[in-house]
Amino acid sequence: MKKDSENKASERDKIGRSGFADMERGGPGGIGASAAGGAHGPPDLIDLKSKIRGIPDYPKKGIFFYDVTTLLKEGEAFNQAIDQLAVPYQQKGIDKVVGIESRGFILGAPVAYHLAAGFVPVRKPGKLPAETFEVKYDLEYG
Repeated sequence: MKKDSENKASERDKIGRSGFADMERGGPGGIGASAAGGAHGPPDLIDLKSKIRGIPDYPKKGIFFYDVTTLLKEGEAFNQAIDQLAVPYQQKGIDKVVGIESRGFILGAPVAYHLAAGFVPVRKPGKLPAETFEVKYDLEYG
């Protein structure tokens, strides 16, 4: 008997949401299809790195900040980024994806969706109303 999450994943594979399921099979918009949808080779992949803006000395001198909002606002680039993050974990039995605020929420939730997995947000203390766990760590900068 299949788990509920496996049934959801199978259903999503059938409908090929955003070309995700097709990516592995070489169907429309996936590997083995051209940008025009034919089967003449790999799709024209977007250079995702070029879609991320780099800001030197932000938020303070000596820090190079990668602003992913420039990638997020472009639908095709955002879809490709999520697909590329999720594909290696398909069929791996993942049942939870953990995302650390705030980029982790933005990217982790759609990855969890593609994997038919739950999403666990990681936040600063006192920001979630349910029972929480706490881990101490050093700040990245600040």
